[in-house]
Amino acid sequence: MIFNSIKYWVSQRPNAVAVIDHDVKVTYYEFSRAIHATRNLLSHKELGLPSRGVVAIMSSGFPMWCIQLALRSMGLDTVFVQNLTAAAALNFKDLAAVVTTQRDIAVRGADSRLAFACKLITLPDGFWRATDVTLPEESDSQFNIFGNHFLYTSGTTGNYKKVMSDWRFERRIAERFARLGFVKEDTISHVLNFGAHTSLGYREPISAWFFGATIIIDESSDAVSNLMRHYPTKIRLTPDIAYNLAKQEKIEKSAKRMPEISVGGGFVSYKILQQLNRMGFVHVTNSFGSTECSRTLYSLVDSEDSLVWLQPYPDRQVEIVDEDGRVCKNGQEGKLRIRLLDIDASGYFDDAEATASAFSDGWFYTGDLAI
Repeated sequence: MIFNSIKYWVSQRPNAVAVIDHDVKVTYYEFSRAIHATRNLLSHKELGLPSRGVVAIMSSGFPMWCIQLALRSMGLDTVFVQNLTAAAALNFKDLAAVVTTQRDIAVRGADSRLAFACKLITLPDGFWRATDVTLPEESDSQFNIFGNHFLYTSGTTGNYKKVMSDWRFERRIAERFARLGFVKEDTISHVLNFGAHTSLGYREPISAWFFGATIIIDESSDAVSNLMRHYPTKIRLTPDIAYNLAKQEKIEKSAKRMPEISVGGGFVSYKILQQLNRMGFVHVTNSFGSTECSRTLYSLVDSEDSLVWLQPYPDRQVEIVDEDGRVCKNGQEGKLRIRLLDIDASGYFDDAEATASAFSDGWFYTGDLAI
């Protein structure tokens, strides 16, 4: 489990940087202390935190991760939300509470607090900085029950579809990321605006911490202009961020080597990617994945055709099929389907109808047409 991995890196490289949160470096030792401080605070009976159910986290950045990992170490399932309206829209039958901070209440508001019956727990700012925290010994067994984390789709079809990320598969997901070359001990990964409700925004940090790597968190308005400040080795971009990056008149160059860039989450023009090449980003990948099964297709962008012709990752099987499920001939348009790995989702949480329409016989039907 991720807690054991963080404890391992505390024992091996306590001063290695786990998180760079808006220019503040947090070591693995400090990260572990922060999780335990948050857990101790949430365990106070006067807060009234339920012992079971799903807890929504209305926060971001490093505080969000402290809350999330602390709650999961207590056996609670978690989900990230931007605001209380989003928490209500997810329609969890067993939503036990929403945990937030004073700052997040001020920024995001509590406009729909009365829209649904749910306990709201507001933590003080800087709650993770407690000084009276003693890290448990290696033999400590307090983390025997772990909670899961929920991801969800964008809701473009009218309803959010929830996908449970099972804690039992997290190490194997991290190991897959490592095999594909996305993470190793010296990786410094910048995930920018991928939220913890997305596959990449959640699994990339978790995978990094399994391998003692570093995650950069920067959600400020200057995030793009400050992109190279901490010399990331890998950067994950959405098309809008790629566009804003390409408009930068000047970008700081890495003293060692420029980071690899992966663009996903929508279409980006070849002109934008050409501009990134001219700026010194020579390794730019166009990637396709989903909440249900991440890291599916990719192409190294070296021509305009590489934006539309992608290949599956080595462990992925994809097919183009017709309405009857028969594999299409070369050049024939059909429905894209992806053979599920055992670490992928097998359906949508509490939504049998949506599950039946997208998952069948070990395949996930993305809803996309392809050739």
